[in-house]
Formats: sequence, C-alpha cells, structure tokens
Amino acid sequence: MTEVACMDCGKLKSEERRQSLTRGRCRACYQRHVYALKKAGTFEAINPVPVQERLFSKGVAGRNGCIIWTGVINPRNGYGQISPGTNTLEYTHRVAYRLMKGEIPEGLVIDHACHNRDAECPGGNCIHHRCINPHHLEAVTHRENRIRSPLTKAGRVARKTHCKQGHEFTPENTYLRGDGSRKCRVCHRQRQQQWNAKRRTTARKLA
Repeated sequence: MTEVACMDCGKLKSEERRQSLTRGRCRACYQRHVYALKKAGTFEAINPVPVQERLFSKGVAGRNGCIIWTGVINPRNGYGQISPGTNTLEYTHRVAYRLMKGEIPEGLVIDHACHNRDAECPGGNCIHHRCINPHHLEAVTHRENRIRSPLTKAGRVARKTHCKQGHEFTPENTYLRGDGSRKCRVCHRQRQQQWNAKRRTTARKLA
C-alpha cells in the first residue's frame, strides 16, 4: 500500500515529526498555505465541532439501552476519554453527565447504574465503563459507588441482612461505626459480657 504524502512537497507522513498531515499537508506546507490564504483575504477559520456532537457521534447502541463510546479508551481502567476543549482529557461519562444533567456536585463521583443492574457483568474493565447514556449516570458518594457495585467487597457486605452469628440487621440491632460500616448490637453485648466475666474471674484469682 502506497504511503500517504504531503500534497504540496511530497514529504511522507512517516517523516513528519508527529507522523500526521494536516488536511493533506505537512506542517511547513500547511503553514505556508494558511499564510497565502490570509494574505489573499480568503482564509476562513473552521469552527470547532461542539463537544456534545463529538461525544455522541462516537457512541453506538449497546444492550439494555447503553450508549457505548468507541473513541479513545484509558487502558488502565477502561473508561472512555475525550478532550472537551481544554487541551486535557476527561472521562467521557463525566463529560456526558455535565452536558446533559449539569455540574457534578462537589465530593461526588459518577456511578454507572447500568453496571450495577447487569448481573452478567464480569467486572473489571467492563463495557459499562464506556457507557455515556446520561440516563445511566448518577452522582453519588465514593462509598455509595463502592456499595452499589455487586462485585466489590463493600457491596457484598452492605447487602448482608444478618451478622456472622445469624442476628438480623434491624434498625434496633444495628450500630453504625464512624466509617459507615455496621456492627451487631447483640454480638457486641455478648462480647462485653464475656469480657466482664473474664475480668471478674481474674480478679477473684488474684484476691
């Protein structure tokens, strides 16, 4: 296959510093072309495509109503990435939320509800990380985001209805720790009684 070259000087694309051509021209030829147009008064700046159009133009229909991003993907976590016009890359699901639902409240993260509802999802860098359907995106706390996922330890623990000893987590029998985790009041009382009994036994032996 013939390699693409600059339409003006014939410089090969692979010889360019960034190995790319701008509208068929190498960097030097494109700059001369723009200068000539400006000098002739015929230069017309190309308006950038709005980020909303760029975002959803690269979305394809997925199962369960998902809109799957087909552009740049972060290889580390599987989330889509796009530049909203600030010369920086942002996650596509966060950009989609801001465009359609407004600014993300401070301290909250964007959760993919479609991931939580899909019992067949294998987890990891799953397809839901690339979903940009605004109806599938919700702003939640970091803890709520972990709990909602059916595949995380926090999520499995939060969905338990009984403690290890079989006592039900009712409002009356549940104590919330400072980190948000739950503790069984019945088990706590039993441990306290055992500790007090052991302390009394030790005191009698020393008397």
